[in-house]
Amino acid sequence: MKDTKQQWFKDAKFGLFIHWGLYALLAGEYKGKKTDRIAEWIMNDLDIPVEEYEKLASQFNPVEFDADMIVHKAAVV
Repeated sequence: MKDTKQQWFKDAKFGLFIHWGLYALLAGEYKGKKTDRIAEWIMNDLDIPVEEYEKLASQFNPVEFDADMIVHKAAVV
């Protein structure tokens, strides 16, 4: 690698994992109740019925998702 920042990243064995999905729409809150736990568990933590959670799928449309922009922001030190 020519870029020293990229070499540092590789040498440091540092990684970045971005995980997101339907739960991102709720932003940690459902019907006025909030969770302070990790977002992926909101359905379980706030007892959201499957039928309700499934409705989020029709709202989830990440048209502005830009993986290149996320990687660029993560790589800029």
